Amino acid sequence: MNKKILAAAACALFLFPFSARADWMESAEARFFTEGGTSAAHISLSSEQFLKVSVSPAEDTASFYFLYGDMADEDAFALQLPCLTQTSGAVKNAIVSVTPVINTDNGKRFYIIDTGAPGGCLIVSYSGGKFKTAFDASSVPGDWTSASIEVQKKDLILHLSDAAGTTQDHVLVYDKKAGTFTAEDSAVSTIVIQ
Repeated sequence: MNKKILAAAACALFLFPFSARADWMESAEARFFTEGGTSAAHISLSSEQFLKVSVSPAEDTASFYFLYGDMADEDAFALQLPCLTQTSGAVKNAIVSVTPVINTDNGKRFYIIDTGAPGGCLIVSYSGGKFKTAFDASSVPGDWTSASIEVQKKDLILHLSDAAGTTQDHVLVYDKKAGTFTAEDSAVSTIVIQ
């Protein structure tokens, strides 16, 4: 009898996805404002992790180079992303940010990149000296023009909006096995502003 119960419990574990809702803790956000021209920065993420950021509003792009230890620039985890820009007079400007986030249940470290554009709203994961993309907001179907991720104690919330003013919020669910996030199928809310 006990063997049957244990076997049923083991089978049930494989039938359910390995997703989790954990507690999230965010560190201080690094925000970069660039007005015209190109700006660059080199910041420490931890004692062995570094990030080089270059923002070019004139080209509507931001580049991110995640480095570990004494890794050379050419070996970095590199991302060239679109960013939203605004024009003030004849000068374009952009704001991009990187927010370190830690899953307090397992200690895994993530970095939320926000350039304002869906293709520039990512979660980058770090494990064992390697970085990888764990979520890309542009993967959510729709004609979204802006995106951001909000860190709450129990959830990460993806905020999307389009040119017509429609907004959608999605809870991001972490898949432990794949090490990635997915937006829940149903939106938390949809609002049209007229």
